[in-house]
Amino acid sequence: MVVWAFTFYSSPLFLVALPCRTVVEILNIFLFFVMISYLQIILYLLYLFWAERTTGRG
Repeated sequence: MVVWAFTFYSSPLFLVALPCRTVVEILNIFLFFVMISYLQIILYLLYLFWAERTTGRG
């Protein structure tokens, strides 16, 4: 994703797609927040699993 963004911004298409740049940035920010939320969910599930293993309820 970062490499693609770098090649896109350094290419001449960057000048042609200036109006689309804001859309791409919004999509990148949205994907960033989605990835953060997925990581939080995974960490929370891992914490629940670890707590069940350590307390011996499971």
